[in-house]
Amino acid sequence: MSGTLQSIAEDVKIQVEFNPDTVKEYRLIGYQNRQLRDEDFNNDKVDAGEIGAGHTVTALYEITLAGDQVKSMTSATS
Repeated sequence: MSGTLQSIAEDVKIQVEFNPDTVKEYRLIGYQNRQLRDEDFNNDKVDAGEIGAGHTVTALYEITLAGDQVKSMTSATS
């Protein structure tokens, strides 16, 4: 049995930006082998990923909230 990927999107790249007033630090979970350097993001000669028909992509980030945000989140749940 052989499988083929019918690509519906080639060289897919996503960019996520966090507000530094809200997020102190972040870490992308997984995809370590697919991360692009900042200078390569706009370079179409650098291969990115393909998405096949019927497939989805999920990006999961671990975040640390900035000091004031932690206090407001704690107050909201108390």
